[in-house]
Amino acid sequence: MKKMATDQLNKALKYVKPLSIAVLFICFVLAAYSMQTQQATDLNDANKRVQDLELDQALAIQALKQQSVNNPLNPYAEVITTVNTSVNVTVISSKRIGPSITRYIGGNGYLIFAQKDKALLELQLSNITAQETGGDQITYSGSSNNMITREESLNQPVLFLKQAENVVIGFPNIPTSCLVGGGDVSIVINNKIPIKFAIPHQQITSNIIFVPNIQQYLSDFKE
Repeated sequence: MKKMATDQLNKALKYVKPLSIAVLFICFVLAAYSMQTQQATDLNDANKRVQDLELDQALAIQALKQQSVNNPLNPYAEVITTVNTSVNVTVISSKRIGPSITRYIGGNGYLIFAQKDKALLELQLSNITAQETGGDQITYSGSSNNMITREESLNQPVLFLKQAENVVIGFPNIPTSCLVGGGDVSIVINNKIPIKFAIPHQQITSNIIFVPNIQQYLSDFKE
């Protein structure tokens, strides 16, 4: 009887062992599939987050561009950082300097935006030249990309110049008493704002040239 029971148990184990291995294999396959599915889901979520971030960034850039269109920056409200200047003035004088161009090494002129007797912005003119142009005429020229910093003009916006009433120009070696036949000034502020005006005819008794009523040339300056 005992032997019969043992034989039956052994027969049962022959079926149970392969069945257990099969079950374990199926569980392993299911676990692997579940892991792959989870990884795919995580990857999809990550890709979606990246796409959402890219979309948010694109929308933000578009909003900034639209804001720039709706509210453009006023260039006249910007602080004065660079001023490039070119000045030409013709005087009538019996002084003779020769037909060739005379260059004044180390001699500097100036151009000042002034309010009454107060200098608002002073520019140093360099590369000074003079040349006889016939008929007792001498043309003086100078240029500048240097500002002489004054407390009045420190960190001031371009609109600050609207306070100016006149411009004062000086050249070295210009005749102290002569007739100014005319001239022109070209200024570019911050590489974007041009100012151009003429130098009127005038009799000078020193080497100082005046351009009055400069505000008429600053009418484009808007707040």
